[in-house]
Amino acid sequence: MSCSSITTIQPTECIGNSLVTINNNFNILSNDVCDVDTQINDSVRGNDALYTLVNNVSSSAKDQFHNLTNQYNGIATCWVLFNGTQTTDSNQIISTTTSYNVSTLYKTDTGKYSLIFSNFGLITTSNYAIVASSSLSPAGNATVVVVDYNGKITGNSSSNSGFNFVVQDVKTNTYVDVSNISLAVYGT
Repeated sequence: MSCSSITTIQPTECIGNSLVTINNNFNILSNDVCDVDTQINDSVRGNDALYTLVNNVSSSAKDQFHNLTNQYNGIATCWVLFNGTQTTDSNQIISTTTSYNVSTLYKTDTGKYSLIFSNFGLITTSNYAIVASSSLSPAGNATVVVVDYNGKITGNSSSNSGFNFVVQDVKTNTYVDVSNISLAVYGT
């Protein structure tokens, strides 16, 4: 949109004619401003309608997402309790006492394990936290479960299929098999 042309005042014009020209120019500019205001108001109304539509769709999608995620808020996406002394052999599948979303628990060596999720879709990123505990070592020392975050087991590009972890005697700094090991995974 362009403004209407306004008349310039000539230096040789008498004052009376100059005032008429100035008045005409103001009327032209006033009408142009009103036209621009109308166009802006129309545009704002159109943007408001678009904003309302996007906000309604967005709110509906957010509500559905929150309804779904609230079902799982604060609930571990995976947990397991097992006896690490079931076998002294390496490269064995370990049976679990109780578990959720665990496909396979695999003993790779003394005190070393791999956990494979059964439902990869529950844990779609590598942003998760693991809480773990273990019983005393055979020597009666405290133990710690250490997760190998660099050794994540990936199933496909959109999800993680599991992780590796070890149980370590804190006094002797060696890997040990203990009778009670539990892990809970929280994340998405």
